[in-house]
Amino acid sequence: MECGQTLNVYVEVLNQGKKASGHFRVAFFLDDQEFDSVVLENIPPGEAVTVRGVLDTTRLCGEKYKICYEICVEVDTGDDVRETDE
Repeated sequence: MECGQTLNVYVEVLNQGKKASGHFRVAFFLDDQEFDSVVLENIPPGEAVTVRGVLDTTRLCGEKYKICYEICVEVDTGDDVRETDE
């Protein structure tokens, strides 16, 4: 991938609980810096949704060349979903 291109990052979020999730936030990170986030209103029990984060690599153009970047996704960043197994 060349500097300046857009990279789409997808994650599937599954509600394994017995109740609807309610709203919560999904955040996308590149080397510990958030580059996108999405707020989901609800996932019914047993269902999944695919969430897309978009990284504009233009911000990386001025950086020293790096061979490897780490992309991470954090679900429920605000700890909004009550879970009994946390």
